[in-house]
Amino acid sequence: MTPDKLASLIKTSMGQEKADKVISSVQLLNVYSKEILPDTFIAIKDDTIVYVGKEDKNLIGNDTLIIDGENCYAIPGFIEAHTHIAQLFKISYFSKYAAQNGVTTVITECGELGNVFGKSGIDVYLQKISSQPINIFLTLPPLTPPFPQFETSKGLTLNDYKELLDNPLVIGLGESYWPRVISCDKPVMELYSYALNKNKILQAHSAGAKGNKLNAYITSGVSGCHEPVTSQEIIDRMRLGLELILREGSVRRDFSSIFSKGFKLADYRMVAIATDGVTPVDLINDGLLNNIAKKAVKFGIDPIEVVRMLTINPATFFNIHHRFGGIAPNKSADISIVENLQDFNIKKVFSKGKLIFDSSKNIDFTSHDLKYPKEFYNNIGIEKQSIKDFKFNIQNRNSVKVRAVRLFKELVTQEEVIELPVNKGDIDISSHNDLLKYAVYNRYGEYRKNLGFLIGTGISSGAFASTFNWENYQPIVFGKKESDMVIAINRLIDINGGIVLVNNGEVLSEIPLSIGGIISDLSIEELAEREAILVKKLKDLGCTIDNSFMILQTLSFTGLPFIRLTDKGLVDIKNQKFVPIIVD
Repeated sequence: MTPDKLASLIKTSMGQEKADKVISSVQLLNVYSKEILPDTFIAIKDDTIVYVGKEDKNLIGNDTLIIDGENCYAIPGFIEAHTHIAQLFKISYFSKYAAQNGVTTVITECGELGNVFGKSGIDVYLQKISSQPINIFLTLPPLTPPFPQFETSKGLTLNDYKELLDNPLVIGLGESYWPRVISCDKPVMELYSYALNKNKILQAHSAGAKGNKLNAYITSGVSGCHEPVTSQEIIDRMRLGLELILREGSVRRDFSSIFSKGFKLADYRMVAIATDGVTPVDLINDGLLNNIAKKAVKFGIDPIEVVRMLTINPATFFNIHHRFGGIAPNKSADISIVENLQDFNIKKVFSKGKLIFDSSKNIDFTSHDLKYPKEFYNNIGIEKQSIKDFKFNIQNRNSVKVRAVRLFKELVTQEEVIELPVNKGDIDISSHNDLLKYAVYNRYGEYRKNLGFLIGTGISSGAFASTFNWENYQPIVFGKKESDMVIAINRLIDINGGIVLVNNGEVLSEIPLSIGGIISDLSIEELAEREAILVKKLKDLGCTIDNSFMILQTLSFTGLPFIRLTDKGLVDIKNQKFVPIIVD
């Protein structure tokens, strides 16, 4: 803000200068006073709201654009309070869908880029988001990797964090796993104290924390937890002053599961709603926050409270309410015009004072997406594999007991000990229908591979390879036949990362994510088509997992219980220790 611009904004409010745009004849949903104000007039100068009230013709000049609100409702642009858009699709493609769905501000994690590329990845992404027509803020991955003794990633140094936290588009640190925080891990304490002293936000991830552990975690300064999955967890955290961001997206639909049963709160000020990320298929079919708003009203929540949970509440949580989250003077001109407050059909969307969506006509949606550096491609970091890479070498034994990773319930795995025959030195899995060989690689520096077992997917043939794996994005492959596993992992290398499904020597489906193995050059529509094909082909191979596209991304994720195979070995998450794959 310059002195001249500030003066111009003030003069426009007084009618001494003319507004660039005015929106007339709208019913204003005022998130501050919790009321609907009829026949309201809104004036905009540059990217800022300068007047809200009764019509004032002194603000209108010959060059002022007049938008007739047609007695529809003016609501603040929605704020996506917790998501992951630094993956799968390019930011420019996402921005277009956000505009269509009334989302004008996004707060996103960027752990994908931080873990794969380190600081250079986040630096590039900061350049990209600054050129978008919507407002985008980043939260940095606080633990890269989450548990360095058990896994590997590119990661960030403390100096990297300090430099990045100076950027105004970096709003704070993203979700952290409470065991490392409450154990007072020295690097975490150094990072947290630095961020708090800079008045940055620390997002929470309190799944499983109770009693003293939950109190200790909140004492660290975290806020905005998106992990409550029951009404009791909501109440327990609210009583301790922890702001909540309830999920309703592709990973989980906690908001619907809780509020559809008639659960009500006396006060919603400490509650926001966010997607926590959406797949391409869900983005196209379900939209974003406007669809969530519609659901919330159907659950019996007052529409004004619904809009507050999607605007001023998250703005307050993230300390950006001085500029975002409401329609008032000096606020960013982020406004949606909707037909009603039941289904939230969007007619027009303004972001930073510009019209970026109009349901009655096509808008030239200009969204720049700078090219990624060449070194971000061809970044998988492992060599081609052969059948021998998936063979065990067991000597002088007819059988062995092994620990397999069983996919037990949605995002949860558990250990299963299975006795298997040894055939010519290799462990024979043919006697168990959906028991698969399963390998995880290290792509960051020294070559390393761990070979184990996976059960519980229902898949009884073929092979699946992917780099799209939370949160370190290490290459994995699992399958019934070694020959299919070889084809899958080698094809994954050929396309520079992504997802590949193979059966009987044939590639059934692939999703290229050639930018670091996490982001595609394809459009969202093309990605959605490929996602749908992948899910269908997985089902054809026997996959019984609901939401398989999402769940298979979490197999090696150490932020969830109970046992995970990583590039360093098989990890007992609860007891924080390695366990051998072969049981003596």
